[in-house]
Amino acid sequence: MNQIKFPNTLLDIQHQSDPKNLDQTAAGIAYWLSRQVNLKGETVQFLPVTYRDTRISSNFARYFNQLLRDQLLHISQCRIVDFNRPDGLSDSLGANNVRFVVEGSYWDIGDKIKLNLVIKQ
Repeated sequence: MNQIKFPNTLLDIQHQSDPKNLDQTAAGIAYWLSRQVNLKGETVQFLPVTYRDTRISSNFARYFNQLLRDQLLHISQCRIVDFNRPDGLSDSLGANNVRFVVEGSYWDIGDKIKLNLVIKQ
């Protein structure tokens, strides 16, 4: 799998835009993701966002995952399939014609949350 790297300017833009809520954050990530990778008509699989370096998800993670999925559907017009393998393996490219996989984690840092998201081809 190839990991797609975002330019450093993406981080600068995120700091400049200063999203006020999770909806704006999800919309911003979906927008920049669609600018970096042409997802129109492609099949994207979302793996559960996990807490830190654990395999544990949470209500927050599920909520944010849904926001990001909705925004990505709206902006990029891709097809999204759910991750539902009980063994937790992420090597699902090729199944269901999946071309891209989105996965990530979040960390609580003081009163802020840091999201680490990756898209793999």
